[in-house]
Amino acid sequence: MQPQRRARRSTDEIRARLVDAARELFTEKGYEATTTRDICRRSGVAQTQLFHNFGSKEGIYEAAFITPLVELVSKYITEFADARARATLDESISVLVNGLFDIASANRTVLLTALCRSALAPDPQAAPSDLLDHIAQTLHQMEVIDEPPPGIDVPAAIVTTAGMVFGVVLLEEMLFPAGSPRFSRERLTAEMIATIVHGAQHRQSPAAPTKKPPKRLGLR
Repeated sequence: MQPQRRARRSTDEIRARLVDAARELFTEKGYEATTTRDICRRSGVAQTQLFHNFGSKEGIYEAAFITPLVELVSKYITEFADARARATLDESISVLVNGLFDIASANRTVLLTALCRSALAPDPQAAPSDLLDHIAQTLHQMEVIDEPPPGIDVPAAIVTTAGMVFGVVLLEEMLFPAGSPRFSRERLTAEMIATIVHGAQHRQSPAAPTKKPPKRLGLR
């Protein structure tokens, strides 16, 4: 009786196995400590297949983390834009803060890795992180409300709001002493929303420039 041949794996199955293994290892060991050999050993796929499908360790890291996160950010911003017209200022700010908090907390390791790799690059300006640049470009294209309260600088408000949310999530070790209890997500987001909404609602309109009376021309 001849042994049965194992069914040949499809390209989709091979890619999925490699991506799943890469995601596990990058999360466990970090980007630098993970090798393509590690990924192939865990996935049961030959290295030639990894390089054929993804080109390099950088390529499979992008497929495992960067591409899904970019798609998630784009999907969230699209849904937020669709709901914005039906929301009050308080609701818009709440959706924005909680959505960014979800993205930051669920992808904290990926974002920290991207920030570290960008900061340690020989010339970060020459080769910016695709992930970080996509998030930055997306934020600069957002509009929270069509008719903001008088005096509010919407583009600057969006950037500072995102900075507040991402900072609270990504800089947790710097904001809380070692061994101390962390604040709950509800406590943090409620305070951020209240701070932003209060600042927007109690903003005074910029004072109109005072017009000087025209000089009178007298005859000598």
